[in-house]
Amino acid sequence: MNNFYSDVTSYTSGSGNLDLSQSSSLAEFFANGEDNAEFHDFTKFINGVRSSKEKSRVVGTPEVESFTMTGKDTYEAQYLIEYRTVYQSYKMDDIVQVFRYKKATFRFDEESETFKIVSL
Repeated sequence: MNNFYSDVTSYTSGSGNLDLSQSSSLAEFFANGEDNAEFHDFTKFINGVRSSKEKSRVVGTPEVESFTMTGKDTYEAQYLIEYRTVYQSYKMDDIVQVFRYKKATFRFDEESETFKIVSL
């Protein structure tokens, strides 16, 4: 989770849409890669921040509250994500929002030895 949100944070600080390399790297966090609906939601979120004239970046900090095996190689997590939106202008205060994902689903990928996001 930390690696995922660290990458999302770094991608939001760029400009223009994600390039092919960044998009491919982001897709590696998702079960079924670019075919995963969550991948498209995060791509849209990242590109929205990158194209904003007001936002500098969005920093995501996760805190896992629970992580439970629900089936072979399948896990559910409940976690908080704090998003801190940082603006270009020093006159604008950062905005902090906290969301709770109650039933995020992950699949353990034995080949890469990592957890992949199925749904959030």
